[in-house]
Amino acid sequence: MLVAMLQHVFDPPPDRLAVPWMFLGGLGIAAVAGGLAAAGLVALQVRRLPVTDDVDTAGFWEGSAQGVLRIRRCVRSLTGL
Repeated sequence: MLVAMLQHVFDPPPDRLAVPWMFLGGLGIAAVAGGLAAAGLVALQVRRLPVTDDVDTAGFWEGSAQGVLRIRRCVRSLTGL
């Protein structure tokens, strides 16, 4: 239908639509290469992270409990419960 609509634009009109396979193939290859490069860079960065066992989680639990209490007080003051 598109070829029929454009038959006055082209002289002579094309027999069929052209698909830019080289461009689409190159675009696909570039996308795969970019994804692999990004994954490789992330893998390098993850390997550089320090691995330790001395993580202090006591403060985390206390802080989260205080945060929950603050949220409850705020909700109670807004709702009147």
